[in-house]
Amino acid sequence: MTRVMDGGQPYVGRQMRTPFQARPDVPPEERYFDILLRRIEPASDGQARLFVQALDVTEAVLTSQENQKAKAQLHAVMEEMPVGEVLLSLETRQVVLYNRAASLIVGHDVLTRSAEQFGVYGAMHADGAPFASEDYPAARALSGETIEKEEQLYRRPDGRIVRLSGDCKRVADGTGRPLAVCTFTDFTDLRQALDAKSLLVNEPNHRVKNTLATVQALAGQTFCGDAAQPGAREAFEGRLLALSRAHNVLTQADWRTASLMRIIHEAIEPFGAARFAVGGEDVQLPTQKAVAVAMALHELATNAVKYGALTREQGRVSIDCEDADGRTRLEWREQGGPPVEEPRQIGFGMRLLTRALDRDVDGGIDVTFAPTGVTCVIRGL
Repeated sequence: MTRVMDGGQPYVGRQMRTPFQARPDVPPEERYFDILLRRIEPASDGQARLFVQALDVTEAVLTSQENQKAKAQLHAVMEEMPVGEVLLSLETRQVVLYNRAASLIVGHDVLTRSAEQFGVYGAMHADGAPFASEDYPAARALSGETIEKEEQLYRRPDGRIVRLSGDCKRVADGTGRPLAVCTFTDFTDLRQALDAKSLLVNEPNHRVKNTLATVQALAGQTFCGDAAQPGAREAFEGRLLALSRAHNVLTQADWRTASLMRIIHEAIEPFGAARFAVGGEDVQLPTQKAVAVAMALHELATNAVKYGALTREQGRVSIDCEDADGRTRLEWREQGGPPVEEPRQIGFGMRLLTRALDRDVDGGIDVTFAPTGVTCVIRGL
């Protein structure tokens, strides 16, 4: 009061707690006041006076304290929830409370924007078009719509696209004020697991059918007209072994893709890997291409052992893989073997090689029977 009277500057105090005794017959109690002190300039008598105004705001302060306490308790409960939770005020159309799970799911540390600014987040339609602000479930809930288990794609700030499932509806808080509450969860891993389960149910059946068709073709071509010839059974078993080795590589990669280098090394291992020189960069092949390349390499190696470079001790085979216009080009080149002549009749092994690669490899295949050794170029891997 002295500072107000001496300096002339008003004093305003908000929610000041002080003991207050309303009557002599009742004990003092803690009350909250908004206080205003102002100097009144001297009147005709030359004496300055002090204007004092005290407004009892105890009820408002206690209500606010209770609300803050309830809000803190609610937030503590929300923080323990494994799903994202957001509360929005219908009056301000702004986020008033959210939990850490919500921040982690959407990838934003702060979620205090108004409904009209939701467009800065990453929700998008199935065609990749971003949501407008009014498309967001929270904004629609503010307008009275109830959303149940709605799925949407969401692009996080780090670029990762996830799948969210959410529920939103209007509720009222303890004082009757309307709110919109939204809960949502990232079910990307669950969706992938369900898709994988579906794949596990359907894919084995698909693989078995394809494998049986391949085996039937191998058996039919190997023994057709050759049943009495020695070596037919061994040729068939060798082809089955090549198919089995390719399947082993694919199984280790969950039948998604297979390493070209692994396919090459598995295919040549039965023929003595030390006699092969393998070079170039590795790439991942789709399953059909991997099987086709494995079978082709087996036939080439078998032919080299019977008629080509590997019939002689000094004979060698080089296998080089190189990039060609964004696709991989594989070259098989024999050297050190006997002089090569163009075959008069194309056997099953060569037919298998060319048909499989023509069907399953985009770029095709060229086989050259040069006198110095067989060369085979496989393009489009």
